[in-house]
Amino acid sequence: VGGASNDGLNTGSALTHNYGDEARGEVFIDDSNRVYVASCTQSVNFPTTSGSQEQTFQGVQDGCAFSLSSDFSQLTWSTYLGGSASDAAYSIKVNENIIQIAGGTTSQNFPTTSGSLHPDYLGGVSDGFVAVLDTTGSISDATFIGTDQYDQVFFLDNDSEGNIFCVGQTGGNYPVTGNVYSNVNGKQFIQKLSPELNASLLSTKFGSSSAEGDISITAFLVDKCNHVYVAGWGGNLPGQSGNTFGLPVTPDAYQLTTDGTDFYFIVFGFNLNELLYATYFGGNGVQEHVDGGTSRFDKNGAIYEAVCAGCGGSDLFPTTSGAWS
Repeated sequence: VGGASNDGLNTGSALTHNYGDEARGEVFIDDSNRVYVASCTQSVNFPTTSGSQEQTFQGVQDGCAFSLSSDFSQLTWSTYLGGSASDAAYSIKVNENIIQIAGGTTSQNFPTTSGSLHPDYLGGVSDGFVAVLDTTGSISDATFIGTDQYDQVFFLDNDSEGNIFCVGQTGGNYPVTGNVYSNVNGKQFIQKLSPELNASLLSTKFGSSSAEGDISITAFLVDKCNHVYVAGWGGNLPGQSGNTFGLPVTPDAYQLTTDGTDFYFIVFGFNLNELLYATYFGGNGVQEHVDGGTSRFDKNGAIYEAVCAGCGGSDLFPTTSGAWS
């Protein structure tokens, strides 16, 4: 699916903040095996459908979202998502025929809606966004997310009541609201929004006090008990400013220490009210990472994490007895 220029390759100014951000995007499959995709495009002739939010290319790079029938024979709906600068859609979920999308934007005229939490651009080099679309691909509700500094939203998920949780990075002082666990000066944030995107219900931030942030976020989950899970990695690779030093871990962590270039997994309690579990994961002295893309938690709390491991010919990445290799 695409047009005459680059599709699915995020090179938007300020949006490629982490190593591998060029390859972000998400695929979601509903109960009828229909396929939903969130990505980005630089093609002026990307295929769109009548009645969708936007059929005309808007800027330097637009976010895009589309749905295919289960056998890929029909483009059910497709739309550009963006304004006059650079935009990228990273995450997509479908909840009872309501399509929810999150991403990053440098467009001050991104199509938010009146009455949303933040209808106006918040400032800095980029904002995150969350948008709700109907089954034609037209925006029902949309809001900017962030501070007056760098911000992006990388993933979203729903709780059992249909509220929207999203996770991202910030270069600013993200607000902490509600009875939540938080870390002072943390540069990773979690935001809970009402289904209509018109109210902030909870928010928190976590991480070390690094001014540049700690991890590139790879997976996100709100489970059946409204526990919240985040996965990511940090380390000294080209274009990656953060590392995993100084992140909170719990006494029962699988791995209590880090060489700074590990994966990191963290779990929060009901509505973010406590830290349940946090651990490092990686080999000592090896630069574990992932070259962009998306990993997964399932609703029972298991993680399926893509990893670039064994870099430089190392055997130090943790494996289990009986593993294939």
